[in-house]
Amino acid sequence: MMAIYRTIWETIHHSKEDPPAGFMLNNLQTRTSINLDTNPPFAPIPPESIIDVEALIPLLEEKQIPVLKENSVLKEEDVIIHCTRFLHRFSMPYDECREIGQFLAKSFPFAKNLQKLANFIIGSMSLYPKWKAIQLRIEGDLLLFEETRQIGLETVTKNYLDELVVASLVNEPDLNAVYFATGVQEERYNEIVQQLNEQFPHVTFLRKTDILKDFFPFQQEFESLCLEQQALIDWLVCIGASSFVGAYGSSFAYLAGYMRHYRGFPESATQLLMAQHTTWDTWFPRV
Repeated sequence: MMAIYRTIWETIHHSKEDPPAGFMLNNLQTRTSINLDTNPPFAPIPPESIIDVEALIPLLEEKQIPVLKENSVLKEEDVIIHCTRFLHRFSMPYDECREIGQFLAKSFPFAKNLQKLANFIIGSMSLYPKWKAIQLRIEGDLLLFEETRQIGLETVTKNYLDELVVASLVNEPDLNAVYFATGVQEERYNEIVQQLNEQFPHVTFLRKTDILKDFFPFQQEFESLCLEQQALIDWLVCIGASSFVGAYGSSFAYLAGYMRHYRGFPESATQLLMAQHTTWDTWFPRV
C-alpha cells in the first residue's frame, strides 16, 4: 500500500504542474507463500483485487487526474515515473502532507469484498466489551533479514511477545479480547496463544480464521483470496479497531497508524512500539 499511496501522492503533486500527470495502475503483486519460501515468491494480481478501481477513478478525476490501465497506449513523449514507497522529493510541505494524508485515509476505496470481510470481523470483535487489535509479526520470512538470522527467529519471537504483546496487555485487566493480525502458521500460532492464555486467562485471543470459520460463506470467500488480499483484511481491521498495537519498524503497522491518525483516532488508541528508525515518519509523516 505504501507504493500505491506514494504513486497517488506524487500524481496529485505533479497534476498541478505543466504538463499534468496521470495515474497508471501497474505491477501489483502478491506473495505466493507466507514465509516467501516458494518459487517464484511473488505473482502478479490485478488492481481490482485490492482496490475499488471504479470508485477510485472519479475521486482522482475530481482532482483532474486521468487513470490509466497497464495496457494503456502512451505517446513517445510521455514520461513514466515509477513510484515505490520511497520519497521522490527531499522535502514535502506539511500542508501537502496533511492534505494527502486526509485524502488517503478518508477517501481511498478498497475492494468491496475485502472491506466487507474486515467490517464483519470488526463487528464480531465488537461483541466483546473491550478489545484491541495487535499485530503479531513473527512470520518465518523474518529470516530473510540478516539481523533475524544472527539472533534466531525464536529469540526475535520472544522479544516481540515480551516487548510488544505482553507489554501492551499487562496494564489492562479489563481487556476481554485481542484480535491478532498475523499470517503465522497454525502450530506456531497455537503454541503462542497457549502461552498467553496461561498469563492472561481472562483474555480471548482470536484471528481472522477463528472468526470466519463459523460462517461458511465468508470462510469460503476468504479461502479463495490471495495472500495479499488476506493481509489487507487484517490491515483494515487494524485501521478500524478501537485500539491498535503494532511494531513501528513494520510498514504494515506504521501505515495502519498513519491511516488511524488521519481518520481522527486519539493518539492513545494507537501504539507503535519497538521503534528502530525514523524512516516511516519521514516518508509518511503524521502531522
